[in-house]
Amino acid sequence: MVHTLPFVTHYSIPYLLQIVVVLLRWMMAANGKNDPIKVYATGSCLVQPEVKSLKESNPSEAIDTINILVEFESGATATIQCCRKTTYGYDQRVEVFGTDGLAKLDNLHPTTTQKWGNAGIAQADLPYDFFMDRYKDAYANETRSFAETLKSGAEVSPTGYDGMAALELAIACDLSYKEGRPVLLSEVKLAK
Repeated sequence: MVHTLPFVTHYSIPYLLQIVVVLLRWMMAANGKNDPIKVYATGSCLVQPEVKSLKESNPSEAIDTINILVEFESGATATIQCCRKTTYGYDQRVEVFGTDGLAKLDNLHPTTTQKWGNAGIAQADLPYDFFMDRYKDAYANETRSFAETLKSGAEVSPTGYDGMAALELAIACDLSYKEGRPVLLSEVKLAK
């Protein structure tokens, strides 16, 4: 259950995890099946002390920052860092290090304008701070792709299994945080 609080200006940690784990599973499976097998999550409340009031009803909502280590079948690991609030907009970046180098997906900004000077180079505007602005093109492309899949009869991707696996990963992260221990994904399987 997600609590809505009038004083929380950004998304809750469980909500953020739902988004992040879907992307993480997709990226880590780029070269074939590579499911997560274990997670460890730790968090704290340092940015928005007012959310501590939720500690009794839902400890996962009573934090504003979480760090998660995810281990995959291949032995690869991923680190997820989420914070409920940033002063510079909706921050969502991805970096993947591998044997051939680095792939980086950075924040989207309304413009590509930068300020160059003797103090350095800076982006002139903040990242988009609303998901509908940031992902407008992605939502249109997803809708178009889904309609084309239905018309052609092609296999749907992502599948229901992908959604269930992402949910299991989010549940494992939540359990790890609440119990303060690493959690095997086999502990939270929703179906066989």
